[in-house]
Amino acid sequence: MSAMSLNLLPSSAKFQASKIRLQKRIRMVMIWLAGGWLLLLIVAFVTNWVLGMRIQTATAKNKSVTDSYALMSDSILLTQDMKHKAKLVAGVLGNRFEYGQSFKIINVLFDSGINLDKYELGESGVCKVEGSLTTQEGVDRLEEIIEEINAGEREGLSEAVLVSLSTGKSQGWKFVMEVNLR
Repeated sequence: MSAMSLNLLPSSAKFQASKIRLQKRIRMVMIWLAGGWLLLLIVAFVTNWVLGMRIQTATAKNKSVTDSYALMSDSILLTQDMKHKAKLVAGVLGNRFEYGQSFKIINVLFDSGINLDKYELGESGVCKVEGSLTTQEGVDRLEEIIEEINAGEREGLSEAVLVSLSTGKSQGWKFVMEVNLR
């Protein structure tokens, strides 16, 4: 044995010294492990807090965008609905036949020498007019009115056709004509 490896401590003291060294090592390892776990726990909590804040900020932005979109979507839907209804109303009013206007045009069409007995409005703007005339001048005036309508000189009327002209039982003529309204 060499002088260096010679240990003069009793064996129980040697055991105690190795036990103390082992406890110190275990304590150091435990401190390092606890410190590592504590550091890992702190990093996890900080990461969780940072991510939570980012998620909360992103959620708030998403909610504000969604709310503004919801408000805009209601407004857009309302606007589109109003435009659609306005187009429907415009289409209906544009295609609607004005009965009062057409009867007014027919009433103003004839002079005092021509008496209207009956007129009825048929389909597609054709008006059937029945009347009577007492003089030859009334017949001439009726022919002039038909020529004016067919020439386009009368507003609101496009064509006129004399369907029948006959003499009545009393002095005068009976006529039936069809007038196409625009």
